[in-house]
Amino acid sequence: MNLTEAKGHVTKLAAEVPAFEDYAPRALALLDQPDAMQQSSFGVCGMAAVVRSLLAADDKARFAELLDAVFRSRPFNTIAVVPEGKLLTGRVKQWDRKVSHERLLGLDPPNPLYALDFILSRALGKLLKERSLPAYELQLMTSEDISANYRTRPDAAPVHLFDLPLQFAAELDTQTIGDLLAFHLRIKDWRSAYLCAFSIDPTSAKVEVVELGRKWHIKLADDAKRRLLVTRAADHLDVSYDAYHEAFSESVVYQAAVNSAVIYQKDGDLALDPTGLATIMTSVVGAASCTYTALTGSVDVAVGVINAQFDRERPFVYGFVNGVDGWLDGTEAKPDAFAPAPAAPTRLWGHRTPVGAHILAITGKITKNPTHYLVPAWTWGHAYVAAIPHAHLAGYLAGCTHGQL
Repeated sequence: MNLTEAKGHVTKLAAEVPAFEDYAPRALALLDQPDAMQQSSFGVCGMAAVVRSLLAADDKARFAELLDAVFRSRPFNTIAVVPEGKLLTGRVKQWDRKVSHERLLGLDPPNPLYALDFILSRALGKLLKERSLPAYELQLMTSEDISANYRTRPDAAPVHLFDLPLQFAAELDTQTIGDLLAFHLRIKDWRSAYLCAFSIDPTSAKVEVVELGRKWHIKLADDAKRRLLVTRAADHLDVSYDAYHEAFSESVVYQAAVNSAVIYQKDGDLALDPTGLATIMTSVVGAASCTYTALTGSVDVAVGVINAQFDRERPFVYGFVNGVDGWLDGTEAKPDAFAPAPAAPTRLWGHRTPVGAHILAITGKITKNPTHYLVPAWTWGHAYVAAIPHAHLAGYLAGCTHGQL
C-alpha cells in the first residue's frame, strides 16, 4: 500500500466510522510526515517508535491495518480484537486519565492533537497482551523496575512508610527538624527506598503545618519535590507518601522525571525491555526478523552490526538510551548536548537495572569523525543527528533492537 492508497484508506475510514472522523486529519498529517509522531507525556516511547516505522515504511498496509483494528475492531496480524470497540475505548480511557492526572499534579496535560498518536501506540501494547500474556506481564515488571509505584491506582491510599514517636508532634508544629527527628528519618528511610524508590535527606527538608497538632508535610528537597504526609494517630505519628497524587515540580528535568516514578499503568504508560520490543515486532507487527545488539566490548563492531541493517530492505533500528537529558537537548539543537558523561539508569532497591531509560529510533547509519559519533535519531517528534563524543556513545546508547519489517 503506497502513500496515496493509505490516504484513501484513511478518508474511507473517516466516512464510514464516525468515531474516527475527528482523528482522520492527524492520520493524514502523520502519513505525510512520520517524524511528527509524538509520544507526548506518555511512557510509550518504544511503541511510538514502532508506529513511526509503520508510517515511514514504503508499504503502509500495516499502518492501515492498525487503524482498522482500533476503529473497526478488525484483527491485526491475526490477533482478534474482542470485545468490539475495546481497543479504542480502553485507550481513550487511558488518555483521559492521564489528562486528569497531570492537571491534578499541576503539569501541562497532553496536547489533544496527539491523542491518535497515543491511541495507536498503546494499542500495540494491548495487542501484545492479547498475543502473549506472559510477555506483556514481563513488560509490566519492566515498567515497575523503572518506576517503583507504576502499579499504583488512582484510588489507592497513601503508602504507609513508617511510624514516628508521638513526641515529635510539638517539634513539627514549630516547623523544625531537630537532630533526633533527623536521625529517625534517616534510619527509617530504607522503607521509602524499598517501597517507593526514594531516600530521605532531612538536612534540607522543610516542614509545613497543615493542621496544628495533627497534620504536617515534610517537604524533601529532591528533584521530584516529594512530600511526606505526617498524621497524628492515637499513640504515634504515621508517615506516608501519596504515590499517585503527589505533586511534581514543573521544573523537573526529564531525566529526573524518569527516575522519579512518574509513569503509571492506569495512565496508559508501558515501558518495554528488549524482549518486549522484539515480541511486539515479531509476534504483533509480524516483522521478518528481529535481534538485539548491545554496545559492549568493541563499540565499532556493534556500530557495524547496526549499520548493516540499513543495507537491507525495510530496516528498523530502535535504540535503548540513557542520559535522557542529552537526547532531549539534542532535539532542541543545543550545543554539547552529549558533552557530559551520561547517567546510568537508576537501579531501584529490589529491582533489575533497566537497560535504558528511553527508546528512540535510529534512522540511518552511524558515522564517525575524529571526535564524535554522528547518530541519526528520531524521538519526541523530532529527527536530528546526535553528535556524541567517542567515549560517551556506549553510555548514551546501551544497545539496539533491529531487524526488517
